[in-house]
Amino acid sequence: MNTNTALSAGASLDSSIVSVDQLMRELSSACPPALIDVRKRPAFEADTHQIVGAVWLDPEQVSGWASALTGQQNVVVYCIKGAEVGVNCARALAEAGVAARYLEGGIEAYKRAGGMLAKRGAAYDGGYGGHGAPN
Repeated sequence: MNTNTALSAGASLDSSIVSVDQLMRELSSACPPALIDVRKRPAFEADTHQIVGAVWLDPEQVSGWASALTGQQNVVVYCIKGAEVGVNCARALAEAGVAARYLEGGIEAYKRAGGMLAKRGAAYDGGYGGHGAPN
């Protein structure tokens, strides 16, 4: 499986997976991916940690914020287990013209592998008031 290939319209989902090991290498590189936490709001709010460098964006609003990322060539999204939410967000981003991958196993696999996490404040809103995305 090629973990370096981003999902593009019509691409296989297998080609859009990034392994935890690969993500850890990329995060320590000179050009790390844009990292988006797409756990559903209740799951995000129940956890006081997220992957270092990630911003949370509401997966229920992906159609609203995807266009702000159009043209991005290195985006990784993650959810809890790397299943439905992450896959669907990666697919929606690809349809909007974003080269997106999703984290295999989600944040749970990343935690088990000892990945670096950041503790967030209780009132964290993703830095975007739960709306919008980085420019």
